[in-house]
Amino acid sequence: MELNAVPVLTEDVTRPPGNAQAVAVDEWLLDDLGLRDSGVVLHESAHVFAAPLGENGWLVTVERFLFARAAQISAAVRQAGPS
Repeated sequence: MELNAVPVLTEDVTRPPGNAQAVAVDEWLLDDLGLRDSGVVLHESAHVFAAPLGENGWLVTVERFLFARAAQISAAVRQAGPS
């Protein structure tokens, strides 16, 4: 693996500039672009739900709903593509 790569911003990751052999994209785009995961994580973010006091039960219900449908949600996001 080559080190000391120089990042180059591009408008279209399907056409990397120059002789670039790698692109940095969100994981959900890999299949659509015909790419494979290198295992290198450049950025991670967590999502937060906020609710008024006394709504913890509702948050637990939403969390269970989302976790039970994680595969379906991932497939729907991949199918929708970039916004």
